[in-house]
Amino acid sequence: MFKPLRLAPIALALAMLPGSAVPLSADAQIEPVRPGQESFITQAVFADGRLWVLADSGKLSSIAPDGDRWAPATLPEPVHALCVLDGQIIVATAARKDSTNWTLRRLAGSRWTAFATVRTGGDSLLALSCAQGRITLLTQRRLITVMGDRQASVTLTEPMHWGVMWATYAAGDSLYVGLDAGEWGGGLRRIDRLTGRVTTLERSTEGDLCSGPLNTDCDPVNAIVPEPWKPDCLLVSVGLVHMIPHGRLVEVCGSHIERLYFKPYDGGFPDRSGEKRDEPFATVAFYGAAVRHGTAWIAGMDGLYRMTGPDKVTMQAYPPFRTIGGVRISFGHPDFILVRTDVNARVSLGGGAPMIVSR
Repeated sequence: MFKPLRLAPIALALAMLPGSAVPLSADAQIEPVRPGQESFITQAVFADGRLWVLADSGKLSSIAPDGDRWAPATLPEPVHALCVLDGQIIVATAARKDSTNWTLRRLAGSRWTAFATVRTGGDSLLALSCAQGRITLLTQRRLITVMGDRQASVTLTEPMHWGVMWATYAAGDSLYVGLDAGEWGGGLRRIDRLTGRVTTLERSTEGDLCSGPLNTDCDPVNAIVPEPWKPDCLLVSVGLVHMIPHGRLVEVCGSHIERLYFKPYDGGFPDRSGEKRDEPFATVAFYGAAVRHGTAWIAGMDGLYRMTGPDKVTMQAYPPFRTIGGVRISFGHPDFILVRTDVNARVSLGGGAPMIVSR
């Protein structure tokens, strides 16, 4: 189980240590290589029968379900982002700093083949999507689509902020983007692919700090999946552990936002029941999510949640994890793989967040 920090004096001391929460800029996306950084994972995918994990140092490694060691990918540059297209892993590589191009490469057999070059224009790459059969690069200022030998770029109507992890979901001409900026929140955006218009999707109460089911200033969005029981709507996972945990599952139908589920977290925190709050003082944080066979699976800080409807939620213990090369993984579920990442410690006083990787 994830154990959040509770005491302000401890939090203050930890905030002064290297790697603790400090505001980050886009220029800090690829971290310097440090010992013990293997567990600071920003992305994980399953392709070619292997689990692939990307550390925030730009190092990419893979392992087979029955393997006992990681195999580092041999690439000429650090990996900035990855995705899976038609069963093949796609990576965007570039120099650690001041690169003028991103190179898109795919793995064919045992060789990485470059197939496209995209100008950076001075931007940092925030996310890479392979949804809907097209490759999409998201930067602070642009949305770039690559299809075969053609490229199209649209300028965003407002800049995207930086965080440690990004969640994307494509639907029609919209790209939904969830941001995990830790204690600085993150929230959810919808980007129009044709015009570049950025719409912030939130529901909060003006003047009430951290209120509402989806608050950009306070709620990191860790996953976006379609609702199995309502296909035109999205299920959004919110979770943060920063001394005190909070999180919930949120429904987004167009611009209509509703809270679907939350669970009180009994961590011995002070009684704040006298305050006017629509949720308990501490709630379970939710992280990765996946949909399989009409069921939504969500990784909570205290277990694995199974959801088949707004009022149909059950929780079960995680299957056993094993630690290989400093990374905690579990292949114990038939439909997906569980990976724990400590990258949240860069932007909050927490770590060990579980990711769900569909097989």
